[in-house]
Amino acid sequence: MKLESEDKQITLEFEPRGAQLHAYPSICVSIELTSRDVSCVLAAVWIELDRLSAFLAALDRLDASRDTDAVLEGVSPGELHVRVFRLNRRGHIALEIRLTGWRRIGDAWQRASYGCHICFELDPTALPGIKSAFRELIESQVGR
Repeated sequence: MKLESEDKQITLEFEPRGAQLHAYPSICVSIELTSRDVSCVLAAVWIELDRLSAFLAALDRLDASRDTDAVLEGVSPGELHVRVFRLNRRGHIALEIRLTGWRRIGDAWQRASYGCHICFELDPTALPGIKSAFRELIESQVGR
């Protein structure tokens, strides 16, 4: 699934990597964020299916009324934060994403983080396609 900024300068890609449907229903995706100035990749981000469903419902409300934010968080605290929100009363919308990975330093896991945080405007007419893309992402893993 690929999303682009309205000016086509920033791309955000979610690639399905697997699913865990029994003990803790969730899907695994790789996420790549690319712009002229920065690039960031997280190879394996787990997202709970309930959180994805709530995000899709919030996207539906945002599409219908432009009066709410749609927020998606990953399973690991701080690893993934996606927010789609209204920029102004004219109905313009934006997407904010924060990706954070953790590295091992030395002999023990240290909380040395890396990542990026970026916000960009979306074409408001793209919102139905974004909702469909997230639904297809879920179906590609759950419908197996």
